[in-house]
Amino acid sequence: MTLGKEKVKDNWDNLGDTVAAIIQLLKTYEVSGWQDELEEVNHRIMQRWAEGPKLLLDFFGGMGSLTDMYICPENNHKIQEEEVRNVNQTLDKLTSKAYSLAKQLEE
Repeated sequence: MTLGKEKVKDNWDNLGDTVAAIIQLLKTYEVSGWQDELEEVNHRIMQRWAEGPKLLLDFFGGMGSLTDMYICPENNHKIQEEEVRNVNQTLDKLTSKAYSLAKQLEE
């Protein structure tokens, strides 16, 4: 499937914004282990480097992947119990969106 130039530009921007939102969510709840890697990949995405989406996709699948992350007090994250459900739903939506956009941009 060939995407139009404007659609591709929008996908790059959306992917960068989505990864930035994931990073901010992790910072907010003091989740360690992914921020540096995501920031490095997002730098490549924001610069439109073709390897950016490919590197991001490497974070998905398998044990210990980005999608295995669960933000909760039991994992020593700075979150109140009543926030856990909504925050993890948001994280799931963001990671799903990032995966979808990265797949579209993958060459």
